[in-house]
Amino acid sequence: MSNVSFLTPARCVLLIGDEALYLYDSGGGKTRLIDTVPWGAKDFEEAVADIIRRECKGKSLLILNDMTDQHFKGGQRMPKVGAMDRLPVLQRKLMAAFPNYPIRGALPIKDKLPRSALKANASGGLFLFAAVPMSEPVSKTLSAARQSLASISGFTLLPVESSDMVRALAERAMKREQSRSRWAVLIGQHMGGGLRQVITRDGQLAMTRMTPVTDLQADPGAWVNEVAQEFKATISYLSRFGYSPDDGTEVFVIATPSAGEQLRDLIDVPCNYTSYTVTEAAEALGFRIGPQDDQYHADPLHAAWAARKSRFVLPMEAPDIKKIYGPRQAAMVAALLLFCGAAYLSWNVMSQAQTLLLARSDLGGERTTQADLEVKYQAELQRMQALGFDVKLIQSSLGTFKGLEGGGLRPLPLLQGISKTLSLF
Repeated sequence: MSNVSFLTPARCVLLIGDEALYLYDSGGGKTRLIDTVPWGAKDFEEAVADIIRRECKGKSLLILNDMTDQHFKGGQRMPKVGAMDRLPVLQRKLMAAFPNYPIRGALPIKDKLPRSALKANASGGLFLFAAVPMSEPVSKTLSAARQSLASISGFTLLPVESSDMVRALAERAMKREQSRSRWAVLIGQHMGGGLRQVITRDGQLAMTRMTPVTDLQADPGAWVNEVAQEFKATISYLSRFGYSPDDGTEVFVIATPSAGEQLRDLIDVPCNYTSYTVTEAAEALGFRIGPQDDQYHADPLHAAWAARKSRFVLPMEAPDIKKIYGPRQAAMVAALLLFCGAAYLSWNVMSQAQTLLLARSDLGGERTTQADLEVKYQAELQRMQALGFDVKLIQSSLGTFKGLEGGGLRPLPLLQGISKTLSLF
């Protein structure tokens, strides 16, 4: 959890779903749903920009993509190149992997090969490549963010940014159960109706799935059966990634307490099963999300976790995104520099003013001391005069004597010089 900061400023999260854009305000121990705007809404960009200006009130925006249209390629091995060439080579490989998707990112992952194999392959490391198309929902969201004039802190993918949240839950569970599991699965239904599963292996994202299911509140029994089937399908997919029941699996489900208990009875895969409400999951992670309209939608948990981050697991890059937050970040840096300059000048003026006040105070003290000494001096003169001593006359006589002594003629050195001169003849 090292990349999660509890001092991070509050953010507004624009969660891009398949059906709508969900706007969350996260900060101060609360995460609330501001509004939901369907993609087909009239004047979508203007409406969202107005909501951001009215509700976010200057907070930075985090764009969190939760659509099914996300593409990943794991195990992409980089050639071993110099430090200066590493980034250009990585960008070329990323472009070659996803030539038609402008929004891309690369995440370094741990290499499980032995050292001998790494040396033989001259590997520069393994990467997970990710990309999303510039779809209409993404384009509309970026356009609305641009019109709002709010700063953008990043564009990220929800399953990637939640992978370390799954790891944090797994570490807490393993510590409690005194067990060791390589696999962890977080299952939760989102407001758009989809069931999002985030699967990690050794703390790193291994796979994610988003599938439609019945809404839990509408039909809890159907929801439990469908989720159990989807989890079994996930386990079958994991066999491609080297899954073994002996590796140990932590399963976390966001649901109502009753649905969570029913689902426990239907899961026959060997695992450590934990069911949370969304509020309980946040508390298990060490933070609060505040009151929610329901306790089984996982969206607020993902939004709150990502919003608290000081740095993101995989910030996505694209020219259209840079056009928005690049100039605004530069403006923020310039404003920060101006603020620092103004603060320094204010401090300097205050310091000089304080020095001047101290000097005036010292001068007043010295003048008071001088006046006191003058009074004492005059009193002493009067006392000496009463005793028959004219101090001023004595001082004047001494001054005259010293003046005559200093400017008078001294014949001895002159006579010595004449004597030495005559001795030469």
